Amino acid sequence: EHAHPITMLAVFINPLAGRVRPVRVWEAVKPMLERDGIAYKAYHLDLPPGLDDHSGILIIGGDGTVHHVLNRYADTRLPIGIIPAGSGNDLASTLFPGRELGDHYRNAVRGTLRAVDAGVCNGRIFLNGVGIGFDGEVALDIHRVKWLTGKMKYMSVVLRRIFSYREKRMRLEWEGRTLERDIFMVSVANGYRYGGGFHVAPLADWHDGWLDVVIIDKVSVLQRLRYLPVIERGKHLDLSFVDASLARSIRISSRSLLHAHLDGELMSASVFEISVLPSRFIFRC
Repeated sequence: EHAHPITMLAVFINPLAGRVRPVRVWEAVKPMLERDGIAYKAYHLDLPPGLDDHSGILIIGGDGTVHHVLNRYADTRLPIGIIPAGSGNDLASTLFPGRELGDHYRNAVRGTLRAVDAGVCNGRIFLNGVGIGFDGEVALDIHRVKWLTGKMKYMSVVLRRIFSYREKRMRLEWEGRTLERDIFMVSVANGYRYGGGFHVAPLADWHDGWLDVVIIDKVSVLQRLRYLPVIERGKHLDLSFVDASLARSIRISSRSLLHAHLDGELMSASVFEISVLPSRFIFRC
């Protein structure tokens, strides 16, 4: 801690994430910073061009807010803390233990410094993972649903899509392997959960310098319904239609447009070039 004192904290608050929750959390965090004598500059939608006059970053929001800030400052080596306050908080829930605001605050400003891997997909940084195919279609629909938040929103879209989704023909090239067939979904994961608690890549490790590739082949609607709870718990890796492996880089392509999510944020392309960025960011956790 003494080697990395916080002299000026850049606080990023997304007033759009999780409706009004980030602003309320910020109003509670502000007096904590003042009590501890930590100087700060708060930013809402007006992100500064650089962070040269700051010594740390605090992000108040959900996975989308973290994704946006880290892509804006992709080369930063400043210590980063997160206080979860969005509709989806998988990143904070896996990286930062604690349930109460006070716990999150202590982790974010006083926690142990740890280097964390990231990934890059078509030039865009991600922390948690990339989901292509079914997950991408879910992300596409989620952006259209305005009346729900968090896991309830995710589950409502998943259950509707489970009946209508059709597998996509994809070609995957990674670590000397090539595969081309109809695929339900591919997850290229750095973290082990997303979608409000789905353990899609339960063996993923933030610190190992690898991405976990989880391929789910073509499955019937009945199988989708049966195994959805199994995937949620992360107990699916030994199923016959699941292929799990590791990659430092992977290329996924299709003759048609594919939808994907990066940390929950929508991306559409016919080719995805994905690779790991070992120890890319420093987090307080």
